Amino acid sequence: MPSKYNIKCETWTDERKEFFITSDSKVWPCCNYTSAELNPDDSNKLDDDEYVAKICKEDPDWNNCDVNPISKILEHDFFTKHISKENWASDNPPTMCVTCCHYKEKQ
Repeated sequence: MPSKYNIKCETWTDERKEFFITSDSKVWPCCNYTSAELNPDDSNKLDDDEYVAKICKEDPDWNNCDVNPISKILEHDFFTKHISKENWASDNPPTMCVTCCHYKEKQ
């Protein structure tokens, strides 16, 4: 069943999983999250996503590769469940993905 959001991620697919590391060593799945981390005053904010806001508040270094090995970071629910085809097809996909990667079908 197609998602009403029609999210198409260019960096996190079945064939490949890219990730981006910010200058302060935070690991994110794409440039949109990276930009939100580095430019918190822009329109796309990490806090707009309740799940992301919660994990960042509970552990600000959860995705810091100076603190945790990248393998552990990529095993986090954020990367295994939140950023996933199943979640993109759900009624509550990641806010960042809806904002930045929601494609309208051509009519």
